[in-house]
Amino acid sequence: MRRCLTLIISLMTAGFIIGPLGASTLASASAGAGASISAPRGPLANDTCSGSESAESAGAISGSSSALQSPSLAPPIRYPRHAPAVTSTTHPDYNGDGYADIIIGNPCLDLTVQRATVQDAGAVYVLYGGPNGPGVTNGPGVQFWTLNTPGIGGGGAVASDDFGHVVASGDFNGDGYDDGVIQSRKTIVVQGQTLTQAGAINVIYGGPNGLQTNNPPGAKFLTLNNLQIPGQRAAKGDLFGRALAAADFNHDGYQDLGIGIPQRSPSDLLRQAGALGVLYGSPRGLTAQGAQYFTQDTPGMQGQGASGGAEFGRALAGVDFNGDGYMDLAIGPRQETLIVGQNTIKQAGAINVIYGGPSGLQVDAGPGNQFWTENTPGLPGGGAKPDDWFGRPLKGGDFNLDGYADLAIGIFHKAVVNGNQTKNNAGAVMIIYGGPNGLAADGGPGAQLYNQDTPGIAGAPATAGSYFARFEVVGDFNNDGYGDLELGQPSDSSGTVKAAGSATILYGGPNGLTVDGGPGSQWWTEDSPGIVGGPSFLKDWFGHGDACAGDFNGDGYVDLAVGVLYRDVDGFTDAGAMDVIFGGPTGLSATGNQYWTADSPGIGGIGAQAYSAFGGQMAQAGDGGSG
Repeated sequence: MRRCLTLIISLMTAGFIIGPLGASTLASASAGAGASISAPRGPLANDTCSGSESAESAGAISGSSSALQSPSLAPPIRYPRHAPAVTSTTHPDYNGDGYADIIIGNPCLDLTVQRATVQDAGAVYVLYGGPNGPGVTNGPGVQFWTLNTPGIGGGGAVASDDFGHVVASGDFNGDGYDDGVIQSRKTIVVQGQTLTQAGAINVIYGGPNGLQTNNPPGAKFLTLNNLQIPGQRAAKGDLFGRALAAADFNHDGYQDLGIGIPQRSPSDLLRQAGALGVLYGSPRGLTAQGAQYFTQDTPGMQGQGASGGAEFGRALAGVDFNGDGYMDLAIGPRQETLIVGQNTIKQAGAINVIYGGPSGLQVDAGPGNQFWTENTPGLPGGGAKPDDWFGRPLKGGDFNLDGYADLAIGIFHKAVVNGNQTKNNAGAVMIIYGGPNGLAADGGPGAQLYNQDTPGIAGAPATAGSYFARFEVVGDFNNDGYGDLELGQPSDSSGTVKAAGSATILYGGPNGLTVDGGPGSQWWTEDSPGIVGGPSFLKDWFGHGDACAGDFNGDGYVDLAVGVLYRDVDGFTDAGAMDVIFGGPTGLSATGNQYWTADSPGIGGIGAQAYSAFGGQMAQAGDGGSG
């Protein structure tokens, strides 16, 4: 588990309790072949899975399934097939009951298989929403999935799989139930060749009983080979699925999946240049028919072309920037080195935008594809600097309610200069607004730049190394129709507690995101009054991970789930936790907030473990892994 957390840092990734955390009531059986885990509810059996890693034929991609049983539910609430164009989904709802649900990644969890420890195998929990928010008895009951769960493809868990490293959601077969996508840093074997860290995704389809491996069309295990792109086969170190974005790029009523492959190396000279795969949805779910593969060398692509180390595909956001009903895709080559005249700006970062149309994503769709950097005319912030990492993370939402999606761009390594003081790695976020011609520097109120030294912002002042905008999530927390933005800064201090972590909220309004929009900007930590998971401790990293926004209690206000990556739990160092903060008429409020760990009563699984990264990733509507 410590190795896994070291990787997360080096790559910069990543029961309901009121009051103090009680003693664990969880089962502690092994999670391996021939063993079982006792749990109150949900499909928690963890025998070895019998999956396949071979490429499938064109058309519906086949996968294994199981006959897991779940309680019957009332007929689900059906959502319109053609969702509003601006956002990809309103919230992840796997059982169609109208309450948002959460997939919680636990990617560094060790499993016991046939009495042997499988280090960093990984797991995910699924918590279903209900009238009181997420709960272990809602829907089909809490679920615990690993690569050893029957019906989950991939050949079973092995060391360093990190299952749950990235999670995302989308309705790929148009049945009204969201489906879950779970990425792993999977080592696969193809024709006898072992491809370490090639990466893979598991797709589990939703239904009346939530996520089940036997929901039509059956669970899938997918690698780059399943896209069946001529000349493009899985390779060592690709990290297929390291970023994901679900959105309907061709407006046929089925969500599609953008798949980042950021460490794809087309040649020795272009190591980790990166690539993007696209699978399209259909009545049969995701299929290989019409699959696409993009790089920065794709003909017609704007920019500088592919470059080594750029990691094209490391961050993704799928929304509709030009309001034509076709979802578009923003792609972050976070470490793009810019060439300006005779000078180079190393790892400044950049963004490619590909627009959707009747044929899906095309370089000439909409206004034509775009290439953005901090040097693009009209953008604030003083231009690109070395190691800014412009473009990681990315999130989209309609912050000024004009019907066009806007883009929030993290620049979490950006230095903040205030007078004579330079605060390195303090971080910033840039907002570019959409319009009839897509993203434009003068769109909406004009491009904006915020950091913790912005006048009036909560949580000021900026501090070196706090990584403001390291993570982002979008939701309408006060239900006024304007998208709001959460910005996680995991290394921020809370009072005298270093690296406790924090989250800043900017509310939307007619002028987009402003410090005085809605109830005014907010700054949340574990020390905020009423937060049950507090107080903060050294290096908790509250605000780390791809947080999840959704209406978990069905009251019409979007709520926020925030990871606390390094929280110690019941004596287990850096086991991880999650806080849920509920929305309301005045935005996010501590009233009724929840604190979850792998030791929460009734949550199942195998309990808290040191360095296991519970809450390190959560499935946001549409996308994941963009932080």
